[in-house]
This record gives sequence, structure tokens and C-alpha cells, in this order.
Amino acid sequence: MNRRESLLTVGGLGHAPVAPGTFGSLPPVAVALVFLTTPLPIWQLNVVLPTLALVLSVACVRFGHWAEGYWGCKDPRTVVADEAIGQTLPLLFLPWHHWGYGEMALWNVLLLFTAVTTFRLFDVTKLPPMRMLERLSGGWGILIDDLVAGVYATVFSHLLIRFVWPPVLG
Repeated sequence: MNRRESLLTVGGLGHAPVAPGTFGSLPPVAVALVFLTTPLPIWQLNVVLPTLALVLSVACVRFGHWAEGYWGCKDPRTVVADEAIGQTLPLLFLPWHHWGYGEMALWNVLLLFTAVTTFRLFDVTKLPPMRMLERLSGGWGILIDDLVAGVYATVFSHLLIRFVWPPVLG
């Protein structure tokens, strides 16, 4: 696997036989879990995730035309860097707690579940204007719809987490 393919498939996750987009959205979740289960400061997660998104965004835009030629279709499902990028957004600036027992662990699981579920829901349903943006050529067409899905998921998950979940759990 060359560097372009490795970046675009996020280390080969895009070659998963089923649900490659879901597999592609897992690396930011794994990064979040590392920060939650180690003494690393949580604020650094909000630096690492955008850095990951930036690197993968450059790869999508730079190598998007190559990917479409290599896999022979528009927005190949093997390219999952866009899913990883989109998933970083709803994970940013959440009210995390370092992993612990009981309520703190349950809270972090709820945050992760909400961020992942909302992103995948918006990514799959392609609400307007996502389908139209997907028509852009090359890397921008691969990337932009997942960025919009990430923005939608961020707004929706933050509203749920900050205004719905606390009263329900409280």
C-alpha cells in the first residue's frame, strides 16, 4: 500500500468488507479513548483531533482525483479519510471526564455514542446540501459532504449532550 492509499483508506480501514465508512470513522474515537484512559490533559484532545482532520483533509483534496482514477469511480467507498475527518468534529469540546468508574465512565460512553451515532446518521442520510456538495470534483467532492455531516452532528450532539442528557440522567 503506497502512502496515498494508506492516508485515504486510513491505514487500510477503507478495505473493510462491510461498512468501511463506519470503520473509517473510528480512529478519532480511538484517539479520544486514549485521552480519556490516560493522564493526558483533555484539552490536548482538542488540538490533536483538528490536526488529524487537517492532515487527512489535505490528503483528500490533494489525492482525490488520483483516488477516483485508481478505484474507477466518484467518491470511492474505500476512501474513508473523509469519514475520519467528519467524525473529529462532534468529538471536539465535549464535557469529558477522565475515565473512571460508575457515572464518569457512563457519561463518557454516552458522549462517544452520541458523537458517533449522530455523525454516522448525518453522513448516511445526506441531508441538504450534502448530496449537492458531493458532486464537486475530485477531493473536494469526497471531503465536503462529510465536513457538513460533521458540522450537523456537532450541533445536534452538543444540543443533546448539553440540554437533553443532563436532565434525563440527573
